[in-house]
This record gives sequence, C-alpha cells and structure tokens, in this order.
Amino acid sequence: MSDDHSANTSDHVPIHVTIGTHLRRYNPAYRAMYNWSVCNLELYGQVLRNLLRDKLDEFNINNKDDIDTYLSRLQECITTAMTQCVPLMQSSPHKRPYWDNELKVAHGVQKEKRKVWIQEGRPRGMQHASYQSYKSCKKAFAILLRAKHSEHEQRRFEQAETDYDLDSQSLWKFIKAHKNSSSNLHAICHDGTIYSSPSELRDIWSKHYNTLLNEQASEADDYDNNFRTHITDYINNLKDTMSSLHDHTGVIQSLISVSEVANVCKSLPKRKAAGIDNIAYEGLKYGGFALFEKLSHLFNAIIRHVHVPGALKYNIIIPVHKGKRKPKDELGSYRGISLSPTISKLLEKVV
Repeated sequence: MSDDHSANTSDHVPIHVTIGTHLRRYNPAYRAMYNWSVCNLELYGQVLRNLLRDKLDEFNINNKDDIDTYLSRLQECITTAMTQCVPLMQSSPHKRPYWDNELKVAHGVQKEKRKVWIQEGRPRGMQHASYQSYKSCKKAFAILLRAKHSEHEQRRFEQAETDYDLDSQSLWKFIKAHKNSSSNLHAICHDGTIYSSPSELRDIWSKHYNTLLNEQASEADDYDNNFRTHITDYINNLKDTMSSLHDHTGVIQSLISVSEVANVCKSLPKRKAAGIDNIAYEGLKYGGFALFEKLSHLFNAIIRHVHVPGALKYNIIIPVHKGKRKPKDELGSYRGISLSPTISKLLEKVV
C-alpha cells in the first residue's frame, strides 16, 4: 500500500537508527606472554630509552621511599615498552602434544567403523554388529586417549619438579591449562578435612606455605635441617661480603658500576618465567645502556640506604605435583615453585 493511498491511516514515520558496538574479549586468567623472537629490538630499546628519560632522568633518590618510587617507575617504563613493541605469543590450545601414531591408528579404525555403521542406516542396539563394533572401537580409542593424556601430564609434572627456573611459555601454558580446567582442581585432604572449593584451596595452601616458612616448622619430623644450615651459612657469608664494602666510617668503598650490570644483563638466559611484574629477562637483556644505567643507580641506592623495596620481595608460589604416582590429595605431594621478580634476581646476580 502506498503512502498516499486513501486506506493508509498509519501515522508512523520511518525511524533510522545507527547502533555502534565495541566487542572486547575478557579473560580474567589472562597473562601476557611476549614473543621476543620476532620483536624489533632496536625499536624496543629506543622506546624504553625515551620512557626512562622522561620518567627518571631528573629523579633523585634521597631516602627509602624514593627507592620504592624509583623502582615502580622503572618497572612501569619496561612494561610500557614491552606492551608497545613486543608482539604477544600466539598459541593454539586445541593441539594435543601427546598425539602419536598409536592414537592416529586407533582414531582411524574408529572412523572406518563409524562409516560402516552410517552406511547401514545407523542401527541402534548391541544386536547390530556394525553398532557394536563402532561402539567398541570408540570406547577403546577414548581409553587410549585418556591414558596418553595421563602419561603426558605425568611427564609435565616431573619436568616441573626437576626444572626450577622454567621456560616462560611452557610454564604459563601449564598453569593456565590446570587453572582453567575444573577436572584438574584437585581436592586436598588435610587433618581429616577435605577442601575442594577454590577459596578453601587457596586458604589451605597459604596456611601450608606459611607453616613451612615459620620457625615452628623446624620441629617437624620431615624438616630438612641440613638445607637450613646450608642457607644459614650462605646468608652469613653474604653478610660478611656486604660488610666488606664499607670502611670503618660506614661509607661504601665500591659501587656497582654500569658495566657490571651490563655484563650480567647480557648473560641472562632467554625464555625464562617472569615474576609477579611479568617482566621477562629479555626486558632487561635488550634494554640497552640507558636501562643498565638506571638499574645501577637503583642497586647502589638499595645498598646505600640498606633498603630492599617490598615489590622485589613478592613471589608467585605455584604448587606443582611431584609426579611419581604420589597422591594428589596430599599437601606433601606438591612442590612450591617460587617465581621472583627479574629485577630482584638480577640484583642477586650482580651482588
């Protein structure tokens, strides 16, 4: 019916609407993994150098609070340069690394049996030979698939147990795979009580590691006193070394030079797991002279004021199963992997 027809009594007029949408994927468990192998290192160094000049060139460290602020700005500069210049790692979560020829053959047999079953009209019931054969092969393939997956996970647990300073990409894939899968959130039995919810597990692990770090832990039957003695001797030797840097007036005799920091940074390994600040070794290794200079200034201020910023003391502790068929519901079956901030590890190496 045309608009000017006599029977058209509608008083509606056309309405033109434009709807704009901006879709953003949200992943609360997301942790960026940077692909340094395809990064433009020259661009990264240039961007970082400009950020350090703007943020830190005229910043003077006069007290302990200044050290904390200086470190915070330094980490911010590195993180910003990484975000702007380093591409993120692309990975496919659907690949099965444990897929082998045995699985390939079993899967092929299942597919052939399914084709036969479909050609016969998809009959139902075990009285039909094609249905029975297809279901039998499907079940056998599922059992084999679970067995291969279990063997693969066992090897990964054992790898995590033997390698303390893990490969960054592999580590976070390992953590995410177990964090996002409810089937891998193992209940823990402690003192006759079973803990299964995420909040309960978080609290029981926190209590467990606090107990291990407490003085009362030395009274436990399985406490390793030999290792405690080794660590105590190491700390005492470190204190003696640090005291030798001061003369009788308390003034530091030798400072950490830029060249010392540069040499250690250039020798840092690649593809290692980052700490809570998500700054990998590559972020320091490829920072250039400007970054080495700022790190040297920071380390000397830490020694001069006898103050280590709290941000360098926060570690990520990840419980990793020890493997070897240990029960997964016991706290003692897990080893805590501690990931320290890279700047903290660099300070330790330099000193």
